[in-house]
Amino acid sequence: MEDSEDKLGKAISDRLSGDIGYSFSSGRAAFATVLDLVETGAHIIASDNLSNDVYKIFESVRRRTSGLTFSYVKDFSEETLRLVKQENSRLIWAESLKRPSFRVPDFEAITEFAKANELISVCDNTLATPKLFNPVQAGFDVVIHDAKGYLSGTMDVEGGCVVVAKDQEFIQEKLGFLRRVLGGVLSIDEQQKIITGLNNLEERIERQSRNANHIVEFLLSDDMIAAVNHLGLKSHPDFEYASKTLGGCGAVFSIALAATDKAIFNFQEKLNLFSVSEIVGGPSSTIWHPASALYGSVPDEIKRLLGAENNYFQLSIGVENIKDIQGDLQQALSACI
Repeated sequence: MEDSEDKLGKAISDRLSGDIGYSFSSGRAAFATVLDLVETGAHIIASDNLSNDVYKIFESVRRRTSGLTFSYVKDFSEETLRLVKQENSRLIWAESLKRPSFRVPDFEAITEFAKANELISVCDNTLATPKLFNPVQAGFDVVIHDAKGYLSGTMDVEGGCVVVAKDQEFIQEKLGFLRRVLGGVLSIDEQQKIITGLNNLEERIERQSRNANHIVEFLLSDDMIAAVNHLGLKSHPDFEYASKTLGGCGAVFSIALAATDKAIFNFQEKLNLFSVSEIVGGPSSTIWHPASALYGSVPDEIKRLLGAENNYFQLSIGVENIKDIQGDLQQALSACI
């Protein structure tokens, strides 16, 4: 049953052509509630390199409190999915863009395997946003967004959204029940703030994407940059697939520095305009260093397997003046020499 007071849920559902949408008090509340769709002891197939919040909910909470088990995969090919599927597998959890490599998963393989094996297919679309990708149209049962950042247009608003596809009455009813019982409801005032951001989402992303394209070209010309992972580059392994599947490249990408560990940390410390945050899509540019922020105690060989080596950074480009963004990066890179 649709909640007449859930204006944000309706707004995001209408945007994605879903059957019903629900707003939540935070992205974390949305992630956790969707995970409660499965019963105790269920097995979940998920992408490796999940966002920090999702991974902590999986491993630090639900594995312990609900007995859930997880298999993390590098790709969602049918061969891989068949290898990891278990008798108690109940859900596949994918992200529309995989950090830090910004690879794009095979959406058709995920949704077809899920339907053939009666698994719930979930897509965390926070990074791509409805502007770049519509998981409902791609066949996913459930779509999640953390509203902080891109969706709201600000880093100051907590909120989350979940959209359920048509012909999924059981999921709709159970999710609505869980939302009411667990109390993860978002206030009307906060809903309206996010709706305001949602209404100018396209304009903001287009501006940020233009800035990002300019910055990518600048970085490619700098000798201190060993690699740039951006979907707008023809050298990216998913360039052709992304060009056909996504509605743009977005403003978030990763870089690898050609520098020593000491110089790598100097780079982040010297930046003035960029704030340090895993959250992306706000009006201000941010930087994130997964190797130290998430994997500080993990051996280097494991970091390489995760695609989070010491010289990798995630950049989210904001709406600041492009000359200011470039100037800040340029002076920070000079400190690495």
